[in-house]
Amino acid sequence: MKPGAFLINISRSTIVERTAVIEALDSGRLGGAGFDVHYAEPGDPDKPLKCYPNVMLSSHIAPAARQRGPNDFAEAIGNLSAAFG
Repeated sequence: MKPGAFLINISRSTIVERTAVIEALDSGRLGGAGFDVHYAEPGDPDKPLKCYPNVMLSSHIAPAARQRGPNDFAEAIGNLSAAFG
């Protein structure tokens, strides 16, 4: 990948090697990442990828039906507000 690229995975977590992503983030070679899938369900509260400000983790909303989109977005904003409020 080009230095500074962003990795987005909405497929299966196992197609991306977590250790390699963490190493690439630590070295600065990877500009950021987005994951709509997780390596463990429910998500581990001590997940190392949660520590990176340039990583976004979502809860399987990428393939969701668009009719549910506004409700999912409102729920995500509410969760962020509760976590950081």
